[in-house]
Amino acid sequence: MKKARIDTGKTAVLTITSISGDLVIKSWDEGTVFLKGEYSFTEEKPGVLTIEANGRLQMMVPPDTSIAIEQVSGDALLKNVSGNVVVNTVNGDLVLVNVGATKIDTVHSDLSLNNIDQAISATTIHGDVSARNVAALAFSTIHGDFGGRNVNGSIKLGEVMGDVSFRTVNGDVELTTGHRDVNIRNVGGQTLITDARGDIRIFGGLIPKSHSFTAERDIIMRWPMGQPVQVIASAPKIKNRLSFDLITEGEGMLTGTMGEGGGVVNLKAGGTIVLKESDLVRAEWGDFDSGNIDIDLDFNIGEIGERVTAQVSKQMEQLSQRMNDMTSDLENRFGQDFGTGFAEQVIRKVEKAAAKAEKAAETARKRAEEQMRRSYDRRYRQKPTPAPEPQ
Repeated sequence: MKKARIDTGKTAVLTITSISGDLVIKSWDEGTVFLKGEYSFTEEKPGVLTIEANGRLQMMVPPDTSIAIEQVSGDALLKNVSGNVVVNTVNGDLVLVNVGATKIDTVHSDLSLNNIDQAISATTIHGDVSARNVAALAFSTIHGDFGGRNVNGSIKLGEVMGDVSFRTVNGDVELTTGHRDVNIRNVGGQTLITDARGDIRIFGGLIPKSHSFTAERDIIMRWPMGQPVQVIASAPKIKNRLSFDLITEGEGMLTGTMGEGGGVVNLKAGGTIVLKESDLVRAEWGDFDSGNIDIDLDFNIGEIGERVTAQVSKQMEQLSQRMNDMTSDLENRFGQDFGTGFAEQVIRKVEKAAAKAEKAAETARKRAEEQMRRSYDRRYRQKPTPAPEPQ
């Protein structure tokens, strides 16, 4: 296995033509590019390199390096590189952490994005996409699931074959076609879901703009009590539990207005539209007392998901700390290169596990909500008074 250091200065421009194994690129505070693997390179001019490798390639580069990747046969990890990134094809997973503006053509497995404050666009992702703490996103086709959380910018998706989750997005959201369910929570921009083949679930309010949701199956909208809104709903069956100030209902349609100055939410479903308050219990019921009641009616079902998510986050932090401790031990015993290689493999697994854990937390929250609803129905719905027995 070869090693080399190439002086480039604080800014480098790299073209990586072909890697037949995994690719790992990280930054360091030196004005050189470090290479480790069975590689070859040419230097067109100072700081401009073209690189290929037969097998795994590890690299350390200056922070402001710009990188163009043409072909990687295995997985690829890029971390703490602030220059622009262009990726043509990665046959395995692609993990990007704290990188600059990125354009991706094709990833044949999963894509993980973390802590990126520049725009990211991609043409085709054949696996799942997990994006956390990122800026604007634009994807043409995703063959797996999409999860976007803490996005400081807009999200524009073309076609997604799996489930879609938007959570805490500070920008507009657009989905042209989703083949499964769509979950929306805390979106701070205009929302347009053109065609969801599964269900759509909307949790919480939306900003005062025009929003549109179309689903082949059901739409469930949980709206905050007292927040102004106009709802225009169309479906074969509509179940309304919201207290509108003005309401017009007809066969397969409902138009309701709550307060003044709210946005307009257009809902169209092929199944059932359910409109209900986001709080499990009305505020005026909070002081209700009965000797037969042994639970608190102020219980907020929304806390369940937060608790589960908090537990998942804590476990991921503990796992990360254990990984750091183990890496340090391996470096002390077998050298830095061995420990670093081990850490890189674990990082990829942790990123994938975090995405799966987030999906599991959402599933747990839904199940808990349904169980609480059924428990509430059994306990507190008034039973009909039986008819007196004949004398």
